[in-house]
Amino acid sequence: MDNNNVLSYANDLDQLESDYSQWQMLTYDQKKISDMECLSKYGLYNTQLYEKLKAEILANSSLPNGYLNEGFVINNDDINNLYQSTQTASIIMKNDPNIVLITPYDSMSKLQTKISQYNASLDKYRMMSDHYSIELFKSPVMDMYERVRKTLSEDNNHNLYTIEDVSLMRYENEVKHSCDYVDSLRYYKLALECMVGTFKRSNYEKVQMQNILDQNPIQNEINYDKFLPEVVPFMTIDEYSKYNETKDLGIFDYITIEDGAKYVDTIRKLQYEGAIDAQLKLGWNPNIKITPESLKYARDKQVNYLNEIYNFKFINLTNYTTSDI
Repeated sequence: MDNNNVLSYANDLDQLESDYSQWQMLTYDQKKISDMECLSKYGLYNTQLYEKLKAEILANSSLPNGYLNEGFVINNDDINNLYQSTQTASIIMKNDPNIVLITPYDSMSKLQTKISQYNASLDKYRMMSDHYSIELFKSPVMDMYERVRKTLSEDNNHNLYTIEDVSLMRYENEVKHSCDYVDSLRYYKLALECMVGTFKRSNYEKVQMQNILDQNPIQNEINYDKFLPEVVPFMTIDEYSKYNETKDLGIFDYITIEDGAKYVDTIRKLQYEGAIDAQLKLGWNPNIKITPESLKYARDKQVNYLNEIYNFKFINLTNYTTSDI
C-alpha cells in the first residue's frame, strides 16, 4: 500500500493478499479516506482495485511445472479453491485453445471475448468446455458467464453510490460478519469506531452507523482472554501514554504484537544493555524482568484493563445515540 493506504501493484498474489488483509484492518475513517484517494487516482474503490489487480496477476502468472501432459485429467484434490481452479483453467485453455472457460477473475472485456468464442465453437468443444467448467466451478460455461457478468455489473454499480454509501455498506457487512461469527473483539472495535470517529462525518453517517449497531446486537459479552495473543506489552495504554505519544494509536493496535518471540528477544536484549527508554517505547516496564511469569502477569493485566475500562465504556455509550456523544 502507498502512504494514503491505497492498494498498489504487487508482483505476486501473496503480496497483494497481504496488503489487502492489512487494508481490511483499517478503521472506518481510514478506509473512507483511502477510498477517496483511490477514486481520485484510479476511478475505483480499493475493493474494486483489489479484484482488478488480482485478475491481472492471475492472468499473467507463470504456470506451474509438471501439470501439462497428454490426456490431461483434472484431479479434484487439486481443486481446493477458486485460485487453484482458475490456475487449472488457464492450463487447460493453453493446452487446448478450443476449450473456453469462464473464471471468477475475468474482466468484462475478456468475458465477452470468451463467450463469443464459446458460441462459435463446434458442439464437441462446447461439451468439453462445459465438462471442465462443471468440474472446476460446479457450473457450465453459460451459467458461469451469467454469474460473472452479474458480479461485474454489481461492481460497476458501486460507482453510482456516494463514498458515504459505500463506506456504510462495508461497515454494515463487517458488523454483520462479526455477529455471525460471534467475533466480540471485532464487534466492539467497530462499535468504538462508530462512537469516536476521527474523520468528520455527516449526521447521516452518524445516524446510519448507530442504526446498524442497534439492528445487529451481538449476543454474548466480550471475552478478551480468548482473543489476546500470549505476548502483550506490560503497560496498559494509559500507562504507556505517560511516556509516549498515543494520539493516533488505537488500543488494539497497541496491544497486538505480531511476532511475540521477537518482542521477547528484543526486550531481553534491551534489559541486558540497560536501555530504559527503548523498553518504554515498546510498552515494557524496565523495572520488570521479562520472564514467563511476568509475561503471564502482563497478559492478565491487559485482560483486566479491557474488561474493567473498555467494557464499562461500551456498556454506557451504547445507551446513547451518536448525536449525544
